Amino acid sequence: MQRIVIVCLLLLGQGFFMDSQAWVERNVLHIDLPQTIVLGEPFFLGMRSPVHFKKVRIDWLDTGMSVPLKFKNQAYAAHVLLGTDVKRHTPGMKTVRVQAEKYGITRVQERVIRVRDRQAPVQNLTVSKDKVALSQAALDRHQREQQAVRKVLSRISPGKMWSCPFQRPAAGDISSAYGLKRVLNGKPRSPHRGLDIRSGDQAPVTAANAGLVVLTADHFFAGKSVYIDHGQGVISMYFHLSSIAVQTGQHLAKGEFLGRTGSTGRATGPHLHFGISLGRALVNPEPLLGDACPRGF
Repeated sequence: MQRIVIVCLLLLGQGFFMDSQAWVERNVLHIDLPQTIVLGEPFFLGMRSPVHFKKVRIDWLDTGMSVPLKFKNQAYAAHVLLGTDVKRHTPGMKTVRVQAEKYGITRVQERVIRVRDRQAPVQNLTVSKDKVALSQAALDRHQREQQAVRKVLSRISPGKMWSCPFQRPAAGDISSAYGLKRVLNGKPRSPHRGLDIRSGDQAPVTAANAGLVVLTADHFFAGKSVYIDHGQGVISMYFHLSSIAVQTGQHLAKGEFLGRTGSTGRATGPHLHFGISLGRALVNPEPLLGDACPRGF
């Protein structure tokens, strides 16, 4: 009798596993993303399913994150911002890997995206020699500061605080676009990985989106700086400020005042350098300020 019960339980368990496997296969997680992007441009990965998968993980280049699905418009869905970095990455075919789990069953989907090269103009700048030919003390200081910055940009907070579109953090024209190839005192340097906004001196600077202030500092190159974590690996940064009006650990709403423009650090004049990092990839912020970042995301 005991043997019969055990056999029945095994058969029931096997049937449950087969039903669960069929259920997962029927209720697939649908993925939406572009086939081609330009190096340095942000893009959206959309996920949608009629059922709630327990775990969803996204792996893109050298970054991985777990993403919760939320019920909206009769389905479980999420939108994640991803991107490439004009300095750290190269053109070519890149793979996005999405792993979803339900009932202990894991399903993996991979999508290939073509990353096209970026065409950018060259800008020649003249700055003081002590900002180009650095002393050993300045190099040591920069290395210490970069350790703190790398730690901040590596944050992958699970909650999504940002919403589309991002808000322009300061008034003024863009004087230096993303990807600009810079030559300082005749020597080629790394491409520009943000937007320089010509706002003048002492102009108000506001948060581009809701988030948590995770670093305020006065750095050798960036000057007085603010870093805001918006969740899911999205970090915004504001450089060369003359003054900072927020502190680490402070929650900010979209459009909330955080400081004033200046020319601290390595700057040829008063302006705001505005940058956005997506999973440690410093991307072009400009598309996120307009229609490329549709409302509701």
